[in-house]
Amino acid sequence: MERRIEVSTPFNGGASVREGAWLLCHGVSPYIGASAFRAPPLVLALASGAASLHSGAFSLLLIVADVAAACLLRALLASHGAFTPCR
Repeated sequence: MERRIEVSTPFNGGASVREGAWLLCHGVSPYIGASAFRAPPLVLALASGAASLHSGAFSLLLIVADVAAACLLRALLASHGAFTPCR
C-alpha cells in the first residue's frame, strides 16, 4: 500500500516513516538535515512504537484503527442526519 498514491505521499510514505523511526531509535533527530522527516511528531511516535510489534500484531492494529475510523465517521454522519443505513 505504500506505493498507492491515494494513501501515501513523500511526506508520510512508508519509507520516510521507517527512516524517521530508525533515526529516532539511534539517537538522531529526524527533523534535522537535508532529508528532514516531515510528518508530525505523533506519527513518528506511533511508527517507532509500531516498529517493535510483530507484523501480525501491527496488521491487527491497522485493522482496529480502520474499524474505529469507520465507526467514528458513521457516528458523525448520523449526528448530522446525513446517514441512511443500507437495507
